[in-house]
Amino acid sequence: MPKEQRRKIIHPKSRKAIQMIGQQMRNETKKKTKLEKKGERLNEYEIVPFIQKLIKKDNVEKYTYEQALDLIEKFVHRHDDELKLIDERRKTGKHVSTSAMLQADEWKKEIGQIHSGIEGPDLLNPDCVVRLRIWNGDKRSINLFPMRVYRKPSAHFKKESPSAPTPSSSSSSTPAPTPSSVPLPSEIPSSSTIPSQTMESDVQ
Repeated sequence: MPKEQRRKIIHPKSRKAIQMIGQQMRNETKKKTKLEKKGERLNEYEIVPFIQKLIKKDNVEKYTYEQALDLIEKFVHRHDDELKLIDERRKTGKHVSTSAMLQADEWKKEIGQIHSGIEGPDLLNPDCVVRLRIWNGDKRSINLFPMRVYRKPSAHFKKESPSAPTPSSSSSSTPAPTPSSVPLPSEIPSSSTIPSQTMESDVQ
């Protein structure tokens, strides 16, 4: 093997190899974080205009959490008609494009986020509500709206508390002995205190 080619080979346990692996892991983490932030930004670009259309004609100054959660639910269910159509085509064996199937999976994933937590405009903040109503639609100013996470509790997490066990009839029929009914050791007569006449009659 030529001398120049031998120099390019890096031992897997060398310091250089460890540095290269660490740099690769850092690059992958940065890429993943960038994609997550991009996804959150795209979600904001959709949810903010959608919520604005719903509250633009209202006169509510400050929404309750339940009212705001209802608006968020309308947002995550905005593609229900398309999802129903795609599911019907799947069941009947009709052709569904790969892009449509991937898009349907993304919409279903978004619907599930209502239980894990989805970010939207803070409608409990009166100042945010006023600014959202007069917003001109400029996406560069979306980051000026305060956001909060909305979460709807799942029904299967609500469990009834177990009832206390009732005493059985057999246990109630036999009362437990009280401390006063049990004779103390000092109250039990010893053999020395038994009359001698009684003992002689027993012998006869």
